[in-house]
Amino acid sequence: MTDRQLSNSEAVHREAVMGKKKNKRKRAKSAVKEEKKIVEPVEQQEDTHRLLRDPETLKLGQTMTIVELWEEYVQPSLVTLKRRKTTLEGIRRSIERWETWWTEVCPSGDRLPIAKIGIQHLKEFRDWLDDKGHEVPTQNTAVAAISQALNCAKDNLLIKTSPKIKRKMHRSVAPKIVFTNDDIAKLWEVTNRARWPRLDRDRKPLPYSPRDAWRIAIVLYWHFGFRTQELISNEKEYIPIDGTNIHPPGLTPNPTGRMEGEYGWVSYVPQKQSRVKPDPLVVPLTRITRGALDMAMENMVDEKRPVMNWPMSSASFYNEWHRLCELADIAPRRGSGVSRFLIKHFRKTASTNLDTHWPGMGEHIVGHASDRSGQKSSVSAKHYVNNEEAAYKCMMTLPFPDCFETLLPPPWSESDRAAAA
Repeated sequence: MTDRQLSNSEAVHREAVMGKKKNKRKRAKSAVKEEKKIVEPVEQQEDTHRLLRDPETLKLGQTMTIVELWEEYVQPSLVTLKRRKTTLEGIRRSIERWETWWTEVCPSGDRLPIAKIGIQHLKEFRDWLDDKGHEVPTQNTAVAAISQALNCAKDNLLIKTSPKIKRKMHRSVAPKIVFTNDDIAKLWEVTNRARWPRLDRDRKPLPYSPRDAWRIAIVLYWHFGFRTQELISNEKEYIPIDGTNIHPPGLTPNPTGRMEGEYGWVSYVPQKQSRVKPDPLVVPLTRITRGALDMAMENMVDEKRPVMNWPMSSASFYNEWHRLCELADIAPRRGSGVSRFLIKHFRKTASTNLDTHWPGMGEHIVGHASDRSGQKSSVSAKHYVNNEEAAYKCMMTLPFPDCFETLLPPPWSESDRAAAA
């Protein structure tokens, strides 16, 4: 046998030996894994299967609602696991939204037991959140919270299976949807056919008609870009601006400011800013917005009452809004990926109009919270003072739709009254 043949033979033998050793190591690891496995005793396995088959074990799941599940099982388990308060608050908020959705779907008051919750319920809940103007990430988070609660029910043998749906895909950058002045004019015209609201939260008549109610809301949303629930709240978790947020003409309520406002000021802490900075955002009122607020606050006795003291009815609020948009025959442009206007689009409209009129003023007047990276600071009174004069001039000279003039019977400033006289 030649030297070359001998070397080849040794190589083959070496590979065979290494292969055997490798297989031996694999078998050894598998044996260790098998030893580490926790094998339930036969009696315990039989007890578990018996419990799952026993109707008495699942009886509680046939009557328990998602709220009761949260209070008795989910929340205590999360507390035991020392989850953060923000995590608990997020799940609790999602469950409250679930209850609000079910109340609208089933106004008769029938309960929805956790054992009867299926995939279709989760889809309808997500569609409801979409109709209410919540962003896709918020929709996914809410559905995931409900699924997490149902998983807890399954782990506690309250239900047999836990339904799940896939996360909704969304754009990394939301489309920029804005109202044109023509859209506002059409919407303004059809408010003559508004049917709701007529009563306030205490079931007493509002000091204005449904037509004027929507016109006041349109003026305020268009100018200030409020988030939906900052002005008109129909969810318990949100507190809208009230009489204490509206200030009379004179010196700005900003303790570091020096501007004098002819029509007054609105001062409030934006919803998404409250967790980061408690400093309020201070914005000057204009002749139009001052008049709109005076109409909204007519006969207000308690300053802590919401400025827009509409009933706490999410269904009535959004149903009437969509009805008015259909009557006005307005919708976002094709290709935007959005089929109909939502209240939240006023915010983008305000920011766009302000930046177009006075570059850089959009985020200072509308107010933006910090982004998730923490690179962009929240706008607050302390930041606002640096642009106070520019923001004031911007608001005083901002062009607005002609139809807004029809909301106000007389001029609203002393100088205008003197000029009219």
